Amino acid sequence: LIIIDESHRSLARSYRGVIEELMKPGGALLGVTATPKRADGSALSQVYQEIVFQMSLSDAIEQGWLSHLVCKRIKLKANFDQLKLKGTTDGGRDFDATEVCTILDGEDWERTITDAWIENAKDRKTIGFLPSVAFAYRLAEHMRSRGISAIAIDAKTDKFDRRKIIAGFGTEYQVLLNCALLVEGVDLPVADCCLSAAMTASL
Repeated sequence: LIIIDESHRSLARSYRGVIEELMKPGGALLGVTATPKRADGSALSQVYQEIVFQMSLSDAIEQGWLSHLVCKRIKLKANFDQLKLKGTTDGGRDFDATEVCTILDGEDWERTITDAWIENAKDRKTIGFLPSVAFAYRLAEHMRSRGISAIAIDAKTDKFDRRKIIAGFGTEYQVLLNCALLVEGVDLPVADCCLSAAMTASL
């Protein structure tokens, strides 16, 4: 029995190779994921024969499995009309982070995002996602300059320091910023706000 979590990634060449090798002697393959739809629209039926169970995000919220989200959209002056989807390492398609950063740069995005956070979430413990590591640190610095206890971490942050910072989230730090680090498998129940400033085509 082979169980693949985050199975929406199964279409990637690396996954397909592993699946094909492990399934040579036969057996059963079970894929589970909370990502309802791939950004490139590719069907998981290329790997899996049938859907045995599914639940919509709205049903999961109504039944209490997921938090009831209250969303606020913050508009920036930046023009993203020319932004195009590109291939990702897991075989999907998403916006290119470098292009997103280029468009945002010079638009005073740090001030706009911080103003919006102060207006909507200044009493909340916030995890923030940025399009690049540099932008995560830039936003943390800007927020600190305005008296907000914000910090950024990345994959190169010393492991001991990273654990200490994450442990201090909610007490020492109100805002914890990152780029593609605090993603799948992260469990921080103290958080009650998500600042999603990384452009993504993923639902």
